[in-house]
Order: sequence, then structure tokens, then C-alpha cells
Amino acid sequence: MKWTHRQLKHILWLATPKSQRQPKTKESWADRLGVRSRTLRRWERLDGFWDAVWDAVKVYVDDHLAEVLDAQIKKAISDKDTRAARLLLEATGRLIERRQVEQRLKVEQFTADEMVAAAREVDEWKCGHQA
Repeated sequence: MKWTHRQLKHILWLATPKSQRQPKTKESWADRLGVRSRTLRRWERLDGFWDAVWDAVKVYVDDHLAEVLDAQIKKAISDKDTRAARLLLEATGRLIERRQVEQRLKVEQFTADEMVAAAREVDEWKCGHQA
């Protein structure tokens, strides 16, 4: 969707953390934009509007990601905080939770052909899921 200049400003205002928004209220923001509050609500119902807000939020997050990761590193080291270390490792893809599932079946339930086919499936699955 092609947003107007005022709509883009509103999208960015909504993507800004509430503590940093100027002005603080939606009514004051509408006044500053030169529109009514109900106009803001109408824009917010437009297809793709909240997707555009989310895209702007992701840019904000990306801009601050290095500082966030640095804070996690400092917390993990200085406080010896294992939860902070775990979160950091998960966030950077260095820690992946693995689960092992075991299923026991009675062999007598299957024909020889079914067992061979099942063994092939397991081997194929293992090849596709090994780190």
C-alpha cells in the first residue's frame, strides 16, 4: 500500500516505544498531524497498516540489537547469570534444544517388508536432521 506522508508519520509514531513518543497521547498526536483522532483510527483499520507498523518496529529492534546483546553478555558475565547466558546463546543460534523421542513397538505387529520400509524412513530422517 502507498501511504501518505501523514500516515507514514503515524506508523512511525506507533512503532516508537510509548516512553519515547512525542507527544504522549494519541489525541495530541492527531492535533500535531492536523487530523482528528477518528482519522487515526480509520487509518489503523486499513489493510496492511499494522504490518507496516510491525516492519517499522523490526527496524527499531535491529538498530538496537547490538546494545541488547551487549547488555546480555555483560549480565551473563558480571552476574554469572545462566539465564542471561542461555538467552544470549538461543538468540544467536548457538544453543538449540534437542529432544529425543523413543517409541517401542512390538516387532510381531509388522511384516518384514514393513520393517525394512520403516528402517529406511528412520535412516532418511536421521540424515536430514543431523547437525
